[in-house]
Amino acid sequence: MTNENQTPVEPSKQAEPSLEDLTAWYNEQIAVAKLRYRLTKLQSNTVIQEAKRLQAMAVIAQFKAPLTKPEDKQPSEEVS
Repeated sequence: MTNENQTPVEPSKQAEPSLEDLTAWYNEQIAVAKLRYRLTKLQSNTVIQEAKRLQAMAVIAQFKAPLTKPEDKQPSEEVS
């Protein structure tokens, strides 16, 4: 048998999704959108907390830095 004698078959049309399929798809998309929103909020809070941590570390570093002493007064500058 050869394929030459066979008539070409038209591609079958895709069946339209049912109402249940559409509802399930939209519910899934809503769930994904909620998760993305939650992730965005968590990432935002993470950045804010990291900035606060760095700011606190800068303050601690200032406290731990050695104090610079003012230069001693020269004897010629003293008032008699």
